[in-house]
Amino acid sequence: MNPPELLDHKADLMVRLENPALKAAWRHQVFLDFADPDAARLDGLDQTRARNNAAVTIETLRKVLPEAEAFHVNRDMASLVAFAATQLDETDRVRKLMMPTRSGIVRFEGGIPFQDVRGKQMLISWIVWGPVYTEDRRHDTGEPSEAVLLWMFNDHREEPDQVAREQMEGDTALPREQWEMVERVAGRWGFTGAQTVYDEQRLGPAWQPPPEAKVAEVMAEGGIPQEYSNVTRIIHAFWLLCGQTVTDVSQADIDRPRRKRAGRANIPPRVVVVRLRNRSTARAEGESLVEWHHRWVVRGHPAWRLCGPDHPLAEPHPERPGEYRCRVWIAPYPKGPKDKPLVISEKVYALHR
Repeated sequence: MNPPELLDHKADLMVRLENPALKAAWRHQVFLDFADPDAARLDGLDQTRARNNAAVTIETLRKVLPEAEAFHVNRDMASLVAFAATQLDETDRVRKLMMPTRSGIVRFEGGIPFQDVRGKQMLISWIVWGPVYTEDRRHDTGEPSEAVLLWMFNDHREEPDQVAREQMEGDTALPREQWEMVERVAGRWGFTGAQTVYDEQRLGPAWQPPPEAKVAEVMAEGGIPQEYSNVTRIIHAFWLLCGQTVTDVSQADIDRPRRKRAGRANIPPRVVVVRLRNRSTARAEGESLVEWHHRWVVRGHPAWRLCGPDHPLAEPHPERPGEYRCRVWIAPYPKGPKDKPLVISEKVYALHR
């Protein structure tokens, strides 16, 4: 997918979100799987509230999508995002100040792998984020506060994950007529879930235990409940890397017809391209001359650094009163021939132990 094409796909999603059938299906999915792990057990007023929350989740996506700035992340950079997500500390906090834009839609070429509660290997191809006013359950103030909603999608047409392939052609495949209807209504957009992220929220561990309600559901289906990937780490790693020197950020060249189409759709005619910055790979003194067939990443890691109080990510230093620190990514760098593919070991690529 070329970066300018992202505008066409964003416009496509906007049109599809006007379809009542699609909105109803995604609302139901949020209600059952993401709005509240015990939603299916609720009765009366609580069930109505859970369904309303699911409706707000999908309606908010429809409202924030037009103004969302578009980001295209190439395969090398997507691999680095997945790698960085494994290296973050559990105590790291999500900071809204590190977000490149208040709302956005990002396409990760090749997808970011994660595992769901059933042990299925899934891919996040797209993430949309945007503001939402909600009650922060961490603080019982009774007042709504602005949080960030994430909506995640697998691209069923370009990189279907295990769940999509099973629905298309596996043992649990949908009837052909039903799958064709899904294709007509949803197109490439395989909705994998929604999640609310709060400012100053701790990232937590890379793996999360399955909710009690999901344990019973998976076991009833004959499966074994699994710990599932903490996808908050993915968007946090992307936001963090957007401001680091390892990242090359530039504007895509949008042709005139596509700019006009974007204007008619009332969306910003811009796409930010996020790439892994190449460094010199000259042979060091004493290094053997080897014809490498791929590139690799010299390990990077997140770290705290002293900074001034005006730094956008500054926070008071817990051990040095009056001083400030910020969380930065100590830049890894790719090594090897620039024309070769980037390979990252599965040991650090997968979002698990």
